[in-house]
Amino acid sequence: MIEFTLKNVADNPVRMAVVKMVFTDFDGKPVQEYSQRVLDPDQKPLAPGEDSRFEVRLENLPRTWNYRIPITEVTKIGL
Repeated sequence: MIEFTLKNVADNPVRMAVVKMVFTDFDGKPVQEYSQRVLDPDQKPLAPGEDSRFEVRLENLPRTWNYRIPITEVTKIGL
């Protein structure tokens, strides 16, 4: 399980967000990518300046993963 906090630094509420995580091996090469919607339009929007904690549960990660925090970025936002 990976836990993280997402903060809305925009002037408008965020209604949807997708996060992409890239897991790397000991040489820093990507071994798996995983994307997940962490904020859904059916949920309460994330207001400007507000932050929220999220958890992502992962299964079947490759054995070659280096067990470091994955490279994580927000790839899609819906206002």
